Amino acid sequence: GNGGSRQTVTRLLRRSRVAADIARSARDASLGVYNALVCGVLARRRGSDIRTERAIRRILVVKLDRLGDVIMASAFFRELRKNYPDATITAVTSAESLALLQSCPYVDRTMAAPASLLNILAARRIARSLQSRFGSPDLAIIPRYCVDLYGAGWVSFFSGAPFRMAFTESATPRK
Repeated sequence: GNGGSRQTVTRLLRRSRVAADIARSARDASLGVYNALVCGVLARRRGSDIRTERAIRRILVVKLDRLGDVIMASAFFRELRKNYPDATITAVTSAESLALLQSCPYVDRTMAAPASLLNILAARRIARSLQSRFGSPDLAIIPRYCVDLYGAGWVSFFSGAPFRMAFTESATPRK
């Protein structure tokens, strides 16, 4: 049930003081459990804190969803900027959402991806284009709640980011 999910989220967030601080600000901004978890998990990799392991200077956010989903993620971008004020945030999004993210004050650079379902080869081309234009990111994030139908995972994988982060509510064969 929903109570079990909240308890699991709470346990995950307590593992790192940095993650808990980020998640607390996300919850305070009324982002809900999903965005709190996404923000909180940013700081974890094999039990170490990526904020102290190396500086995060370039962040790639792959948000290939429809316009409404991108609008709902605007608070996520705000909290990301708040926690990484000196990082360059690049967003890859659908063509229909490009203008929205270009006007977002928390995003430095944007790139449109095809609106169709991406296959592995298309995702690789997009990632190579990103690398040639902006360099490899230090961190790639996919702030998506459900099944990744658009190939954001592949774009993240091919981006060359040493840290990649995504979220799933529950694992299913499709995920």
